[in-house]
Amino acid sequence: FDKYEDIKDELSDDDTAAVRNNSEDMKKVLMTTGSYAPAAEMDRNWKLWVSSTEKIIAGLSAAKTISAQRKTFAELTSSMESLVKHFGLDNRTIYKLKCTALPDNSFWLTDSKDLDNPYSGKDTSNGKDEKCVQVVNSWKFE
Repeated sequence: FDKYEDIKDELSDDDTAAVRNNSEDMKKVLMTTGSYAPAAEMDRNWKLWVSSTEKIIAGLSAAKTISAQRKTFAELTSSMESLVKHFGLDNRTIYKLKCTALPDNSFWLTDSKDLDNPYSGKDTSNGKDEKCVQVVNSWKFE
């Protein structure tokens, strides 16, 4: 989840190179999950999630423009939401945020009420600013 947040932060800063670098880092983490997760927890659902998320991350790494990265980030957010709902995250509260000035699929996740919008970045024109951000859902894990 931390790597996902790094990608979100770099999109908020309009930094395509850093998004690619963090995507590669996230890919490495996903590829090594089998080596540090207990075998009993590596069930079929986990393996399917990792496999589908690796494909999304590959697309994010390959994206050349910030707009293409943001489109793929929306897919990554859906995948990460699935992770949160099905597997949880120890000792964290995860917030699902959206901006009312952007299309319905423009959600992102965070473990703080950080309002940096990965879909509009530094652009605050046309109502795309922090005032449009709303908490849609939250999950608390202990």
